[in-house]
Amino acid sequence: MLALAILGGLVWTARIPLLDNELRSLRGPKSVFQLDRALQYSPHEPNYRQPLERLATVLSQSDCRSIGIDVNRDSRGYHLMAGLLGEDPAFRFQHLGVENLTVRYRPNQPVPCAAVCLNCDRSRPSSSTYLPDSAPVEPATFGPHLLYLNEGPN
Repeated sequence: MLALAILGGLVWTARIPLLDNELRSLRGPKSVFQLDRALQYSPHEPNYRQPLERLATVLSQSDCRSIGIDVNRDSRGYHLMAGLLGEDPAFRFQHLGVENLTVRYRPNQPVPCAAVCLNCDRSRPSSSTYLPDSAPVEPATFGPHLLYLNEGPN
């Protein structure tokens, strides 16, 4: 009986943060059931979404479907992957710049025809870091993100 009372108290206490969460509320005009899913990514940073949407548009209009993503400086690559896969399930992604022990478990994958480096605008790695078999590519800038797109054969 005591356990049931404690459970009831916990549920009662959790109702306010659960229902009236400023970023992901379950009710009201900003409810997760009302807002478009794409608008729910980084709701506290609305300016973050715009450069990724422009970058996704360029990638979806290209012939490249094998995308490498370097998330070492920004781990929110899921936003980009979810948006692209929603448009075309043929997109394939691989993580670039991995330097820990998990790299040994990566199967032999083809070199991607495009590489996205999130929040790399200050460090500006060379294209050979991501696309070693292609001619040097000057990155396109989308806010703090860089896109290296090899327009050659995939």
